[in-house]
Amino acid sequence: MTDSPEKLFSPGRGIDVVFNLNSLSPLVRASIIYDATYTKNELIIAQTTPRILPNTSFDEMHVTTLVIGEKREKKRLGLKCKISGISRDYALSKDTKEEAVFIEYMGKISEVNIRSAFRMSPGKNYSIFAKIILKDREYTFGKDFSILDLSITGIGIVVPKKTADRANPLLKTETGTTFTLGMALKHSEDEKVIIEKVACIASIARINTHFNENAALVGLQFLKMKPESEEILSRFIHHAQLDQIRQLNRYQS
Repeated sequence: MTDSPEKLFSPGRGIDVVFNLNSLSPLVRASIIYDATYTKNELIIAQTTPRILPNTSFDEMHVTTLVIGEKREKKRLGLKCKISGISRDYALSKDTKEEAVFIEYMGKISEVNIRSAFRMSPGKNYSIFAKIILKDREYTFGKDFSILDLSITGIGIVVPKKTADRANPLLKTETGTTFTLGMALKHSEDEKVIIEKVACIASIARINTHFNENAALVGLQFLKMKPESEEILSRFIHHAQLDQIRQLNRYQS
């Protein structure tokens, strides 16, 4: 591995902190590197959402980032690390202070896989429109369901148990049923509104009819998606997480 911490984890770079990487349910929190002291194996990163606390419980912790290889392939590289300190008023500049987390990295750089752990909820700055085509019938966002969260491997939707005083036919669908899913991912960049479209074959992975009194939670799994669509989706989720961090820092400052 020719990559070094100095090349991979430079100030200003977007990263993902991963807790319990080798468990069945790793936790991923997006962040940005504020500064680094490589002679001490130390990185200073933005506080995450949810916040990393001194008593945050985990078995192992990694700092990771995406890189593009010589053949334009994407891979995620990371290092084991641990929390060495937390500052509520770290000075980014003379007039700007933010909450920061100090981490100490160790060991060798290795390739890691955490695709299924990324999950975001749509908001004001990063919104999602979706349409399901199932058995020649269309189900649309806002009318037939709302979106709870999104990951690179699937999407969680909240489905009303009744529509127009009738049982929602979407909830009568068996798990494992496949269908066509189209999504429009909307965000702003340089004051321009950008809408990127992603389509795939998906399936109903689970249906939880006890989500609440009026609605069920349905988990949809992506089955067939083009690599370029995966890249769009991954970038959208990551940028949405970073935007959440910026919004929280702005609120706390």
